[in-house]
Amino acid sequence: MCTFSSHPGLRTESFVFFGDAAAEKPDLTKPYVLGWARPPSTDMYRHPEYQADKSSLWFYHVWSLMMVLSEIAEWRPLDTCRAFQDKDKDKEELLRRKMERKQLVTKPDWKGAPTAEIFQYGLGFLEKDHHTLEGYNRWDIKRFYDKLCELLGPSPAQ
Repeated sequence: MCTFSSHPGLRTESFVFFGDAAAEKPDLTKPYVLGWARPPSTDMYRHPEYQADKSSLWFYHVWSLMMVLSEIAEWRPLDTCRAFQDKDKDKEELLRRKMERKQLVTKPDWKGAPTAEIFQYGLGFLEKDHHTLEGYNRWDIKRFYDKLCELLGPSPAQ
C-alpha cells in the first residue's frame, strides 16, 4: 500500500532503507519515511513557481516528491552545494537547473522507460495551470497519488 500526505519537509533524508548490512544491499521495496516536519533543505525541492503564501498547495509537494524520487533513482543527492552570489542570477540559475533536472528524469535513456514513465506522469501532471490544480478535490488528488503509486509498484515481471 502506498499513501502520501501533505508534508512540506519531504526530502531525501526522509527515506531510510534497511537490508543486509554484510552484503551492503538495501531492501528497496520497503522504505521507511522519517522527519517530515523539517523545512526543505534547498530550493531545488521547491516547485519552480513556488509562492511562500501558498506553501501548502498539494502540487508543490508533488514537485518535492518527484525530486526526492529522482535522487533515489540515481542513488545520489541533487547538486545543491553550489554557492550563488547574485540574487537575480541565482533565481535564473536555479530555475535552469530545475528544468534541466525535469528534462533529464523524463527521458527513457536516463534510467529506462519504466522510470521515465513515473517522472513523465508526476512532472507532466504539474504542467496543468495552477487554477486547475488548485481546484482539485481530495478524490482527484487521491486518484493522482493512486496512479503514481501504481507506477512506483513492482512490475508484473518482478
